[in-house]
Amino acid sequence: MSTNPYERYRDAMRTGHLAALHGAHARAVGAYRAAAGLLPDRAAPHVGIGKSELAAGRAVEALAAFEAAVSRAPRDTGALDGAARALVDLDHEDDAAELLDGLAAIYVEHDQHVDAVATVERAMELGGSPWRRALLERLGGEQPEPGMHLSWLGALASADGDTTTGSGAPEKTARPDTGDVREIAERLEAASANGDIARLVAGARDLARAGRLRAAADACHDALMVAPEDPDVHRTLAAIYRRRGWQRAARAKLRIVERYQRLIDDAAELDRGSESALVTGDLDELLRIVDRHAEQGRPAAALDLLFAALATAPGEPRLHLAIARLHLALGWRERAVQEMDRLARLIDITGDAAAREALVEFVNAALTPAAGRAAPAV
Repeated sequence: MSTNPYERYRDAMRTGHLAALHGAHARAVGAYRAAAGLLPDRAAPHVGIGKSELAAGRAVEALAAFEAAVSRAPRDTGALDGAARALVDLDHEDDAAELLDGLAAIYVEHDQHVDAVATVERAMELGGSPWRRALLERLGGEQPEPGMHLSWLGALASADGDTTTGSGAPEKTARPDTGDVREIAERLEAASANGDIARLVAGARDLARAGRLRAAADACHDALMVAPEDPDVHRTLAAIYRRRGWQRAARAKLRIVERYQRLIDDAAELDRGSESALVTGDLDELLRIVDRHAEQGRPAAALDLLFAALATAPGEPRLHLAIARLHLALGWRERAVQEMDRLARLIDITGDAAAREALVEFVNAALTPAAGRAAPAV
C-alpha cells in the first residue's frame, strides 16, 4: 500500500464511488470516511458520505455529513443541494428553501442560468415568497414586481391588466368580464385544492389570455408543487414569461423542458439517468426509467436495468414485480410465474405483509383467469 496520503485518498474515494454504484451504502460510507481521515480539509468525502446516507434512508446522518462538507467548502453546490434534500426528508422545508436560495445565488454568480431558475423554482415549491418571485424576474432581466398568490384572486375583478411589454413597461389590455375572471379564480382554487394539474394549467392559460399574467404564473407555481417535472406546466410558464417580456427566463424554462424531454425520449439520456439511480439507490427513479424504456419499445433495456438493480437489492419486491410485468408484456407467462414463485419464497422468509399484498393483487389481476381468481398460497 502506498504511503502517499494523496494516493491513498484517491484510492479510498474510488472505492467509495464503486461501492455506491453497486448500492453498498455502508461500504461506501466506510471508504469515504477513510478518505476524510486522510485529508480532513476536503469536502468531497463528506459529500459522498451524505449521498450514501441519504440513499440508505438515513437523513439525519446525511444532513450531518453535508453540513461537514459545507463547513469546509461553503459554496460547494453538491453539498448545499444534498443538505437541502436531507432537510426536505426531515420535513424542514423552510430551512431547505433557504439553502436553495443560497444555492441559486451561487448559480447566478457563475452564470449557470438554467440551474439557477430550476433551483429557485424548487425553493418556491417548498415555500413561495416575494423574494423568490423577484429573483425569477431578475433572472428574466426585468425589474421585480409584487407577487400574487391564488388566495388573492378575489381582487382580480377590480384590478387592471398586468401585461408587460418586452421592456418591462406595463401595457394595458382590454379588461375581461369580471364574472369570467371570478369563474377562472374559482376553478383554480378548486383545482389547487385537488392537485388537478390539467385544470391548473388550463386556468393559468385562461388567466394569461385575460391579461392576468402574474396570477397565471402563480397558478403554474402551484401546479409545480404537485408535479415539478410536468412539461406542460413549464411550457405554460415559458409562454407567460415571454408575454411579460422576460425572454431570458422563457428560454431558460424551455431548456428545462428540453432536459425533461430528453430524459423521456433519449435512450442515452435514460442510460445516464439509470446509472445515477443505481448509484444513489433511487428505486422510484429507476422504476420510472424502466417504464420509459418499456413504453418506447426497449423491453430488453428495461430488463437489463431491473436485473442490475436486483444484484444490489435482491430482496426488493417491486423489482421482482416489475420483472414479472415485463415478462407478461413480452408473452413470457411461464417466466412471469417463475418470478412470482421466487418472490413468494422471499416473502415466506421476510414476512413482508405489504409485499404479500402486492403479490396477491398482481397474481389475481394478471395471472389468474377471471372466472376463478384466488390468492396464491404464499
